[in-house]
Amino acid sequence: MALHHLEERLRAISGVAVLALRAGFFYENFLMNVPMIKAMGANGAPSPAEAQWEIIAAADIGRYAASRLRARDFSGFTAVNLVGPRPVSMSETTRVLGQAIGKPELPYVQVGYDDIERGLLGMGLKPRLAAMYVELYRGAAAGLLAPEPGTKTVPLETPLEAFGPVFAAAYAA
Repeated sequence: MALHHLEERLRAISGVAVLALRAGFFYENFLMNVPMIKAMGANGAPSPAEAQWEIIAAADIGRYAASRLRARDFSGFTAVNLVGPRPVSMSETTRVLGQAIGKPELPYVQVGYDDIERGLLGMGLKPRLAAMYVELYRGAAAGLLAPEPGTKTVPLETPLEAFGPVFAAAYAA
């Protein structure tokens, strides 16, 4: 919601070129699941196991932004949805992360929003940030992370599997 308001404020400024890059959920957000996997032996989130998400590598966003800034090929207000090469489900994400850490049978557990918020607070996140992550999960469940109809969508190249070694290093630390 806050980003929508920011976009609206930027859209209202005349004479300024704005490139709004919209990406819903990052692979790197799964690094917060490391303590849960270590403690419970399962990966969890509030999403149904087979719900499809548009997730993306943060580095892809940076590369795309740099290429567009170098090209200077936008004017006025331009919004672009950035997505990974394909939507993935939590069960697929859990399989990929489990394989990366040597636990190919890692289970996925759908957990409640209150449980997620308590877990985030227990990890030391400030209450407002934990609430924002819960809002993100709620938005994803409601389909709000999907690209807005009528806007440009660009699939970027890094597959979830390429994030496996990063996740494995964080898990081993």
